[in-house]
Amino acid sequence: MELKVDEIQLPDVIRFNYEELKAELAETMLFYETVVYTDEQIKDAKADRAKLNKLKAALKDEKIKRKKEYLKPFEDFEKKINEIIEIIDKPVALIDTQIKDFEEKEKAAKRQEIGAYWTSIEHPDWLTLPKIFYDGWLKKSYSMKQIKSDIDAWVERVNTEIATLEKLDEFSFEAIDEYKRTLDL
Repeated sequence: MELKVDEIQLPDVIRFNYEELKAELAETMLFYETVVYTDEQIKDAKADRAKLNKLKAALKDEKIKRKKEYLKPFEDFEKKINEIIEIIDKPVALIDTQIKDFEEKEKAAKRQEIGAYWTSIEHPDWLTLPKIFYDGWLKKSYSMKQIKSDIDAWVERVNTEIATLEKLDEFSFEAIDEYKRTLDL
């Protein structure tokens, strides 16, 4: 499948009396930039403002009209391409769902394997797997060998830190209690 687009003839430059209009307006606008209206001339000022706004509106309207003409072929092309994309999106979504389901099954199996390892090792009764669980372990790139090493390191660290806290003369019980809650020495 391949999109084949015929060479399109881009529209020529839109020609209009740009230089003439620009020169005439620049000269005329000099007058308006320097004019000072008296209280008696406010009616004239309003008329001048209306005339300039009318000219500006006419220019904008012509610009919008031309833009619509030039964009009409593109808008038709865009509509057709979007229809084709919608046709593709449905099977992509179905495939995506299957991939995500497969990946979730793999993660669930890995989570079970991690849980089985956790129950097979010695660790303090109060220390639970969810307390030290790292979601990165479920990534495909994280090997079970590394996960086991991480878990072993956690258990060793916890045991060492508990032993350190038990040596405190005062507040040992409170410190251990807080440590069990936060795992922060």
